[in-house]
Amino acid sequence: MGDEALFDAHLLSGLDGVLLPLCEELGVSYRNPGSGLKLRPLQISDFGKGYLQLISQLTKIGVVAEDDFNKRFKAMKATGCHYVFVVEDTEKHMVVANATLLIEYKFSHSTAQRGRIEDVVVDSDYRGKHLGVLLLELLTALGKLLGCYKVSLDCAQDMTSYYTKFGYNKGPQLFMCQRFID
Repeated sequence: MGDEALFDAHLLSGLDGVLLPLCEELGVSYRNPGSGLKLRPLQISDFGKGYLQLISQLTKIGVVAEDDFNKRFKAMKATGCHYVFVVEDTEKHMVVANATLLIEYKFSHSTAQRGRIEDVVVDSDYRGKHLGVLLLELLTALGKLLGCYKVSLDCAQDMTSYYTKFGYNKGPQLFMCQRFID
């Protein structure tokens, strides 16, 4: 399976010259996320680099065998709507941060696209290195680059002040859901 990527990493070059103010202020960029770190698309080989263990710091994973992971990866890649970015510690060969931009195609807004940011998590040992800032600013800018009329995210109430730093605010809509599996 090797290093098959979820999407073409050259997509990032479209963000060259795009101002990411918080990243610039903190001295991080997609080309230089920090010493020994590399930002890139999710790869099928990330199953063996602690990807699911990282995601388990955010939510419940359940039982996911490598074959199940590979099937889901292929299904996500086939849609062309999933932009999962990870940060890898290249010395430890471990995925230490993750965020997803999901593109939803709409009939509204003149057949526009809407972006949703999901699964933002930084390994507890890597927090404070501004990786969350990098991922959020990058995915927000990518949503704009891809033509989204808006990018939204869901978060816990106690995280709203964090996300307002990136220009996100409480909209007039109320988020509701039905959960079928805990």
